[in-house]
Amino acid sequence: MAFWGVAGAATQSLMTRLVAPDQQGQLQGATNSVQSISQLVGPFLFTLTFAYFIGAQAPFKLPGAPFLLASALLALALLVAARTLAAARVPLR
Repeated sequence: MAFWGVAGAATQSLMTRLVAPDQQGQLQGATNSVQSISQLVGPFLFTLTFAYFIGAQAPFKLPGAPFLLASALLALALLVAARTLAAARVPLR
């Protein structure tokens, strides 16, 4: 979420170039929906991950597991975005 505060406007600018003017509202609605879902699910998911990896049932102690999970999710999101842009044959500017 901290990254989005820095890069959010630039990212939205890149996305709006790919959408027709009459579909800008739908894009903004979809973007806000995804952000809201991640803000609801993220803390719960990362708290559970942290609790599991510091608990007695953990196969090994890894207090940084939520950060590793966040990194993996970001890498997955970048891969999905790159494949989507490649499939649409949209040049990156």
